[in-house]
Amino acid sequence: CAKVMFTLDPGMVDTMANFLVRITLLIADSKPDTTQQKLGQRAVALFQHTIFKWKHICIQFMYFDRVITMCAEDNSAVKMTSNTAMGTSERKSKEKISKGKASGKGNNKGGSGKSSNKASSPKQTVSSTVPPTKIKDEAKPISGGLLIACLDLFIVLLHFPSQNSFLLDNAPKVMGVLRP
Repeated sequence: CAKVMFTLDPGMVDTMANFLVRITLLIADSKPDTTQQKLGQRAVALFQHTIFKWKHICIQFMYFDRVITMCAEDNSAVKMTSNTAMGTSERKSKEKISKGKASGKGNNKGGSGKSSNKASSPKQTVSSTVPPTKIKDEAKPISGGLLIACLDLFIVLLHFPSQNSFLLDNAPKVMGVLRP
């Protein structure tokens, strides 16, 4: 009986590493559960072992694309909310100024303390409140657990930069996850 040695070809190793990335992100995006958290931590540990054992693994960034999209939507929602709030406060301050001028609280250049003979008609300001654009119903904010899982995977990849150029090749995309 001859002993057969089994070795993984590079395609199998890539599939295994990408599966570990995908399962880590999938678990992190679900409801928190102690069993799932342990499974996620185990997947990260196996991913680290895989990166250490096999050199030059090709990791696909498509599993992180959803995270980047969620981060971008989260950032645009925050910007939209702050812009709407800023626009509202600017409108209120302009309304206060125009009301102050209309009621005679402004500077009176006549010097007599009385209002001038000309009837000052108050300027009517129309407050146009534009409702903020609704965020898509299917869009949900990114969870802290998902960001932590991404960081865990990035840290593993940073430990072995000479073996894997994933972070260098995808630096602008990775910044989409890390950028506030």
